[in-house]
Amino acid sequence: MEKVISSEFINKTFSFPFDEVNFSNFVHNIFDNIKLNDSTNWIGNSNVPLDLKSYVNRYKVLGSYKDTDNGLIIISMIELKNKNIVEKSRNIQRDFSKWLLNKFNADACLVSFFANDSDDWRFSLVTINYTREITKLGKLIATENISPLKRYSYLVGKNEPNHTAQSQLSPLLIDENKNPTIQNLIKAFTIEKVTKEFFNDYKKLTYELAGELNNVQSDSKILNEFKNKKINELSFAKKIMSQLIFVFFLQKKGLLAFQKKNFENLTGEKKFLRKLFDKNKNFFNNVLEPLFYEGFSRTHNNNFYEPLKCYLPNISVSLFDPINNYNWKKTKIMINNSVFEKIFAVFERYNFTVSEEQPLDIEVAVDPEMLGKVFESLIDENVRKSTGAFYTPRIIVHNMCIETIAKYLNNNQKKIKLDKILEITKTLSSDFFDKKKIKNVDTSESKILYDIIKKVRIIDPAVGSGAFLVENLNIITKIVYNLENILDLNPDLFQIRKDIIKNNLYGSDIDVSAIEIAKLRLWLALIVNEEKIRNIEDLPNLDFKIVKLNSLIVNKPDLLNYDFLQNLSKLYKRYFDLKRLTLRIKMKNEIDEFKRNNSIKHDIYSEFFDIFDSDKNGFDIIIANPPYVGEKGNKEIFSELKKSEIYNFFKSKSDFFYYFIHLGLIISNQNASLSFITTNYFFTASGASKLRVHIKEESNPYKIINFKELKIFESALGQSNAITFLDKTKSQDNCEVITAIEKGTASNKDLENIFNKDINYSSINNLLIKNVFDKDDDLKMNSILSIENYDSYSSIINKLMKIQYNLSVFCNINSGADVVPSKLTKKHVSKFTYFNQKDAGNGIFILNKEEKDKLKFNDNEKLIIKKLIKSSDVKKFKINFNNKYLIYTRYSDNINKLPNIKKHLEKYKVILDDQIKRYEENMPWFALHRPGSHIIFESNEKIVAPYRSKSNTFGYTNKKFYSSRDNYFISLKNSFKNQIELKYILGILNSELILFWLLKKGKRKGSMLELYPQPLEIIPIKNTTNKIRINVIDIVNKLINNNEDRNYLNKLNEFIYSIYQIDEKEKLIIKNTINNNQ
Repeated sequence: MEKVISSEFINKTFSFPFDEVNFSNFVHNIFDNIKLNDSTNWIGNSNVPLDLKSYVNRYKVLGSYKDTDNGLIIISMIELKNKNIVEKSRNIQRDFSKWLLNKFNADACLVSFFANDSDDWRFSLVTINYTREITKLGKLIATENISPLKRYSYLVGKNEPNHTAQSQLSPLLIDENKNPTIQNLIKAFTIEKVTKEFFNDYKKLTYELAGELNNVQSDSKILNEFKNKKINELSFAKKIMSQLIFVFFLQKKGLLAFQKKNFENLTGEKKFLRKLFDKNKNFFNNVLEPLFYEGFSRTHNNNFYEPLKCYLPNISVSLFDPINNYNWKKTKIMINNSVFEKIFAVFERYNFTVSEEQPLDIEVAVDPEMLGKVFESLIDENVRKSTGAFYTPRIIVHNMCIETIAKYLNNNQKKIKLDKILEITKTLSSDFFDKKKIKNVDTSESKILYDIIKKVRIIDPAVGSGAFLVENLNIITKIVYNLENILDLNPDLFQIRKDIIKNNLYGSDIDVSAIEIAKLRLWLALIVNEEKIRNIEDLPNLDFKIVKLNSLIVNKPDLLNYDFLQNLSKLYKRYFDLKRLTLRIKMKNEIDEFKRNNSIKHDIYSEFFDIFDSDKNGFDIIIANPPYVGEKGNKEIFSELKKSEIYNFFKSKSDFFYYFIHLGLIISNQNASLSFITTNYFFTASGASKLRVHIKEESNPYKIINFKELKIFESALGQSNAITFLDKTKSQDNCEVITAIEKGTASNKDLENIFNKDINYSSINNLLIKNVFDKDDDLKMNSILSIENYDSYSSIINKLMKIQYNLSVFCNINSGADVVPSKLTKKHVSKFTYFNQKDAGNGIFILNKEEKDKLKFNDNEKLIIKKLIKSSDVKKFKINFNNKYLIYTRYSDNINKLPNIKKHLEKYKVILDDQIKRYEENMPWFALHRPGSHIIFESNEKIVAPYRSKSNTFGYTNKKFYSSRDNYFISLKNSFKNQIELKYILGILNSELILFWLLKKGKRKGSMLELYPQPLEIIPIKNTTNKIRINVIDIVNKLINNNEDRNYLNKLNEFIYSIYQIDEKEKLIIKNTINNNQ
């Protein structure tokens, strides 16, 4: 079928109320080999399971199909009692699908859910994983696997766009084979494609709106208002887009209406904004500003907003406060209507849903979670690197929350063991159940868990767009709802959600845009299933629950401030339920004045004082994906820590996320559970030694998931990540280590299989806590990085540690020159308007041969120009030179005697001056920051090690080469030149044995070894007889000429094993370790 015809076919099927003939034709055009059901009759309500009779009128099974993977798919149509069941009763639809799957022993079901009173219907794919086995009597039975039933759905019909359905279902019709597998069908129902497409559209629209907001500032009144209120056009555009998309969610919910009866029945106008837009020439000034800043921010008689002749819920949330409180009534912002026409045209192509009930029920639509992803996509790449902001995939968020909540429940009672707690938590959080369907929790256990879960206090101190808080809300809502069902407490879903937001969830972040999105998602999560307008109008204010602040600036309050802080907490609680904008502003001003008058600091202790002024004395759960920012080049960010008690843990070469883990350990109580997704470098990094000590002193790491070379974040593919779960009670003796086997970019399936401990995707080891931390001063967690057991290699390590001498005894180790800036970067171009984009990449201190020759240096200048090697030039045993040159200017040089160099560097003086400012050092503008001694580079012979390498890579040269700081130079000390040779040491360093040592005792960044001085210095070097050393040197000379000669490499390794007295059994352990870690 051609693409155009397939689109018309999909349009005919999915753009209208459900039609049996159209649906049957569609199905037959997907499957060639469908086995039709013997009966074409509908099966009536009398044959529907008893607990579903109230919801299902009848059903029909069209037929079945077996795919090429032997998966059985059934195709069915289900008529529901009314349209509310189609739109809202997802659990009923899942339960009926599961019943059908069990009835037919099928792996998947392609099904339509419709009602005669509805113009819209659901097209769903439901899958379940079974293990099939034959009983002794020869009967085939199916047992449900660990992964529960999943449903993927399109909401289609007269009122829904079918752009996404056309885009994703067309390939099934176009495929000439017409034999799709279950995996092909899942791909057609995937949300990833629509997510990426919506990202790109949303981002483009936001920047176009920001451009228009920049244009309107040609009006001096608007320009002055923006300047006075410190309004940035991009921030303003982001806020308008957030407001618009929130209104799209509200209209999807049926909350906006032009008729009172529709408003009261939550059947409002699904094209509310479009109808307002079509009537107005200046849409922003005449419609959006009044709607946002007056319509949604005030209460109205009978909910009728007179200026726009419409009915609005009195939600009155701060999202609709004017940005920076600008004077919208007196500032006439004339944004071109064409901008909003484009926005609506794009938004109206997509389906919207207010539900975030994934990962078990996936609607192929724009959901509130996408706001978080969009937020991340709007962060400029350079800003992202400096803020370390990366959006956490939903499946990771879900599993981190489940695990941490289960540990909290375990830590706060002794009757139920952790394994059962985890099983109960997964069951209760998977769906909303009737009491009779919950079989693995008894009443006494329910009472214990209910009392504990109601008291939990959770904070995400790097809340971003609120992913962890929203997921915790969804999970705890289901747990509380199901426990109340068991305990006959008549659960009220809206009240449960509101109480959780009010009493259990806290968040902080330095980014105000992220805070706004986090609050928006929590409001949407609160109204998702609500059917009473009265409750929807009871949304809470979250300004003092989700707070803009620097989470790391913490100082325990003085005892004298306790009374003031208690009063501040009372003011916050009063503010939570205020509705009117005028009252909120008044109370906010009162709170600000109270803080000023009593010198109250703006930090976690003061903002969430009620958490510390209680018997808990701290949070129960800390969960976060903190920013990953290295200290290098970001000194301004790190200098802020001096204002905080966190600074006691400061160590050079650290990462910003270390301090969030420190923070978690400080602000959590003694029974707390903590989880963080971070890079895995802190297991061994020298800059993280204080962090490892703090973790060991305050908690036990009871579970670690090391993703190793499986990449989690699409926008940070160079990272290696891990999830670390910490227990403050130290009640467990073991740490479960799950290590990913897969490489590349992680799919949801990869992640799901890792969390389910599938041995095809991960290895699982249990380490004694005492073996998690290696027994040296830095408490390095090398064992976490290894797949094999700690005990299998510890004896070899201990043998090597007993060797009398290490590399630092025989050799000097020095870094190359600090060559910054080496070239003009895109960041320079965007920061300094002096440069053009086409100039990016031009050499500053480092030149290629063409650039060097073009500058025509005089004889004096040629003495300053040095041959340069980069880390990529260093190979095992040898070094390649790739025609790079360094301008080696030092403090003592007279730049006026170097006219061509001066002229060249002056082009970049604005960058060099800025660098001096950032380093806060008094140095000439033309000089390298830390050039290093020329003796390092011009010595007769030297070993060079790249600072980062997949293997132990040590090159040798007797030539004069300079280098940047990405290489380290190893030279023999004069006092040992008659006792040991540098080439003998080179042979040891490039051996399998030393690779094994570095894998266990070195520093690693993901799969890469980091060959800094600290791990290099402690490499054990065993001297031996002159004769053996000469034999080793002969082999090394051969390998310098040809470093790929396997014969000589093997000979070298055998010599080194012999020198270090490594037996055959130990060799096998070493080789297996290397194979597992390469």
